[in-house]
Amino acid sequence: MTDSERPDFDAAEPTRKRGIHLTRKQLVLGGILIVLLALGAGVGTYQVMKFKAKAEGLATGYVEAAVTAYQMDRYARPLPDRIFESGHYRVETRTHGTPPRLHVSVRDRYLNITHVELERIFDVSGRPSPPPNEGQENTGR
Repeated sequence: MTDSERPDFDAAEPTRKRGIHLTRKQLVLGGILIVLLALGAGVGTYQVMKFKAKAEGLATGYVEAAVTAYQMDRYARPLPDRIFESGHYRVETRTHGTPPRLHVSVRDRYLNITHVELERIFDVSGRPSPPPNEGQENTGR
């Protein structure tokens, strides 16, 4: 008995293959899409890292400038608190306490997200204390 003689055979309906079958064109487009998504994620990560690195550089530079200003002021007066904007960043500075403690906060100008916060204490000579080492606590040995 041939296929055409079977009672359930419909010549107009093609036989169906089971599973997912992609054409060569679909595979190529899928591969290109994956490569473009990977490149987009890489570029996005790079831009975020670059943005945060610039914010940290801005904060560190302001701390160094504040130390120089503090050393040059013979009366050792605290630096004035101020907020200024530089590019996409809003920098807020505060000085308080004895010995002077400088707090620098760098935020995103538009989203108001804090990227970097630095706090340094000046010693009597006007030099800032070194930054704390994360993960290295003084055990007193």
